[in-house]
Amino acid sequence: MVGKQTRQLGVLFAVQRCGVMTVDPVAISLAVLLPVLVVREAKRVNGLPGWPRSVVLTFLFGASIVVPVLVVAIPVFIVVLQIQNPLVAGTLIAFGAAAVPEEFFKFQVVRRYGSKHIEPLNPRSGMLFGVAASLGFAAIENVGYASQGGVSVVLFRCFTAIPMHTALGAIMGYQFARAQIAFLRPTELSSTRPQYNGVAFNRQLGRAFLWPMLLHGIYDTPAIVVMVPILRSGKMPTEVGPGVVVAILIMISCLIGTIMTALRLGRIAAQEQRQCLELLEQQAGDQTEPISGVITP
Repeated sequence: MVGKQTRQLGVLFAVQRCGVMTVDPVAISLAVLLPVLVVREAKRVNGLPGWPRSVVLTFLFGASIVVPVLVVAIPVFIVVLQIQNPLVAGTLIAFGAAAVPEEFFKFQVVRRYGSKHIEPLNPRSGMLFGVAASLGFAAIENVGYASQGGVSVVLFRCFTAIPMHTALGAIMGYQFARAQIAFLRPTELSSTRPQYNGVAFNRQLGRAFLWPMLLHGIYDTPAIVVMVPILRSGKMPTEVGPGVVVAILIMISCLIGTIMTALRLGRIAAQEQRQCLELLEQQAGDQTEPISGVITP
């Protein structure tokens, strides 16, 4: 039987993600502005002027997934919190109520909409759409936390959750772009009917979901394991124990590792794009029209 206190904690869990408690105009504005600025920077790296409609809609679709995420996450949170072992409960909440539903629905946004606008043979454009979908959700999540903690919480998340969501989105988007060209070998780029490699395609799609989901879950688990006893008792600890220190160190390590992975993939993507364009230009011969992809509106 699920207790009244646990149900209340489930409601609080939802409030943190959609924000319905208090309205601080400055905090709410910052909560939305920071993710938008990061998407703008990702767009600039891709050399895109203005705001293509496809990028804006990917961001908005990413924001809209907060509804299905909560539909999945709240029941999982309420049920799993009944488990007495904090390590087991925290791990299941981190994955079942956060990492899996959030990354799954981000994946669906990129797959069903964003991937249709990824620039051919340019993994960096895939990273842009992954970042846009991820930060669309992060913006709404930010609003939820801003409604409780104000500006200070938003600024704190600027150095933690926002970089993490950005890196996870970049990793997902890169794998989506790689999936689109997985069936092409460099010597076959000129072929009008390239051989389709379904195994490679599906493998890249699997990576697009699994890697962000695993990294997200590993990042969230330490904090939630520490928070489970606090949520049950309703009391904050009077001193910082070794468990909290270990949790913080694991989270920082995961955050730095994820960001470094995304940056490395960004460098690889830029190199792959240059190689593909050079090969296509060689095969184009004396064509006067430049070979380049443009993200569709």
